[in-house]
Amino acid sequence: MEDRLLISIYTQVFNTKESDLRQCIESVLSQTYENFEYFIVDNGSTDSSKEVLREYAARDPRVHLARVEKNDLSNWHYYDICQNMSGEYLTVLDSDDWWEPDYLERLVAFAVQNDLDIACTGSRFHYEAAGTEGERGLPRPLVLNRSQYHLAYPVYHAYFRTYWGKLIHQNIAKKAVDLSAQDILYGLDTVLAFRWLQESRRMGVDSSVLHHYRVHGSSVSYQYDPRRFQSDVYLYNDAIDFLKPYGPISVQNQTFLYQVYANAVLDTMQVIQKSRLSTEEKLHEYAEIAAHPITQMAYRCPEQACQRSREGLLNLVCAEGLKLHGKDEDLRRAFQALLPRCGLAVTGKNLPLFLSRELKERFLQDDRDGVVRALVPLLPSIKNPQRYELGTTVQRLAVEHPLLFQVNDLAFLQSYAELYLLLWDNHNSEALDSMTGLLLEGKVTGGRETFLNLYINLAALENQIPAFLFGKIQLAQLYLTEKHYADCQAILQELDQMGMKDHEDVLRIKEALRGQPD
Repeated sequence: MEDRLLISIYTQVFNTKESDLRQCIESVLSQTYENFEYFIVDNGSTDSSKEVLREYAARDPRVHLARVEKNDLSNWHYYDICQNMSGEYLTVLDSDDWWEPDYLERLVAFAVQNDLDIACTGSRFHYEAAGTEGERGLPRPLVLNRSQYHLAYPVYHAYFRTYWGKLIHQNIAKKAVDLSAQDILYGLDTVLAFRWLQESRRMGVDSSVLHHYRVHGSSVSYQYDPRRFQSDVYLYNDAIDFLKPYGPISVQNQTFLYQVYANAVLDTMQVIQKSRLSTEEKLHEYAEIAAHPITQMAYRCPEQACQRSREGLLNLVCAEGLKLHGKDEDLRRAFQALLPRCGLAVTGKNLPLFLSRELKERFLQDDRDGVVRALVPLLPSIKNPQRYELGTTVQRLAVEHPLLFQVNDLAFLQSYAELYLLLWDNHNSEALDSMTGLLLEGKVTGGRETFLNLYINLAALENQIPAFLFGKIQLAQLYLTEKHYADCQAILQELDQMGMKDHEDVLRIKEALRGQPD
């Protein structure tokens, strides 16, 4: 029965390399299964393709040739063929690919014997630039009813990323699917293939590898276009929509989709990297990817593909960030998305510091604790610290530490690294004792005002009233010495309200303050 079924074949041609085109057509005409009609659309070719096509059309009556004078990237040719096909099944072959001689024979038998609306075969990939090959195939055939499509989604997904390498029953192929409104760079064949699957009753993937696909580095999938990342997002959402009718998406399927998305955006990043965009434009693209909610969810997945994609994006942001000489909003946005604990502290100015030998590993691991422990002891030895905005940098790293988030005084940070790390570890009592000793011994020099304010706040936090009052008196004395008389007066008023107006040190400061301008 199988050999009586008519099969419709469709190929669209535009300026295909002659040797590739001949191999494509010869692989069709030499099929062991001979009952087919072969529709070829010459989509405005301006090279030798048109003569080659005329030659084959004249040689074999199964070839039906149509020509469009101007190259048209829309899919109306395909829709027109689908509406006029006579075959029981449709199959598509790109003009630079080819089939094994028993492609039709084996797929038709597989489809008929298993009552399939869609029958798929594996592919061998020929990477021209690298001169290598790869293969997509299953160890044994897979056949599913529509109600089972969600159960083996990761197994067959790759076979539906393209519309070639399969037979589609005419009942499905003839249903027009208008995708013209989808403004995406690539992936419409994936969308179309899954629309076919949604319409099918039963599908199968044979264990054979009967289709050959040439991978060209110059194809549209490898060229930069502003819609590229938009396409990655669209395809992820389209996959979610395909699975939704089956109920809550399983952990297996969700994890798989995160990996597919992560690999897709990794390809997108590499295309951006190789493009002619400026550093600022590349960083904008990277920030858009990093900050997108789907990226954020995917990068929380521990699977290797997701983490490899995250690391790839992080490395690209670092590389472009070191070249940056202008506004750094996108750089900071990307780092905040990729490194939520350390990224808030990064700017275009201090990025070289975070990528230094001492900090880089901890920084890229988003180990804020490790970064602080490595950075703070280095502060006294860093040349030209203003260049890195070190005070603000350390302060931003301490955003979740109520006491230390107040501190951005570089003089204090350079003088009291050990004290800072005690507070970082919440060893507050030990830190308070150490600070009290330094004050009593007169050893507080650099960053004295910051030291005293921090001491006062720490004493309040620890409910150490004598230390709190001692710190207030010391701060009033400092303001008097530095002629900040209004600030000094304000603290004296606070001390009066606390019952300290007759304290010996308070009276002494008041006496020294008399006659000074307000």
